[in-house]
Amino acid sequence: MGGDFKYVGPKTGCLVKVSANTILVDNAFPKVEGNVVTAVGDGNGGWYVGGNFNSIGGVTRNNIARINSDGTVHPWNPNSNFIVNQIVLSGNDIFVSGGFSFIGGQSRTHIAKLNNTTGDADILWNFAVIGLSEQSERDQQQTETGCFQN
Repeated sequence: MGGDFKYVGPKTGCLVKVSANTILVDNAFPKVEGNVVTAVGDGNGGWYVGGNFNSIGGVTRNNIARINSDGTVHPWNPNSNFIVNQIVLSGNDIFVSGGFSFIGGQSRTHIAKLNNTTGDADILWNFAVIGLSEQSERDQQQTETGCFQN
């Protein structure tokens, strides 16, 4: 569920995990300092999230992060210098797009292929994109993006 809400339960920041069975907010999920625009399940009960933020759960993460299934922040840290609009998983590859010019330790113009273990940009996969892309599909797992305010 996303949108410009004035109130949704406790102060949660801009990312909320809601139980599909009870419709209750998972308070163990870390608070995001900034805005989340994309969230994709990692296949292990956790999430890759992108947007315009500088920390999650008190851990410095610039615009892209991975959250473990238990709500802790994963060490994976590509450290994007600007907004991440889209994350797509394909096997062991993670493709991201956004307004960045540097991510995963490499100069990349709006699109990158990241290592799913280290977060490093693939040094052989280097394409430039003119303009930005929007995420066309949302995965079917239950997560909520938007900016929730009290």
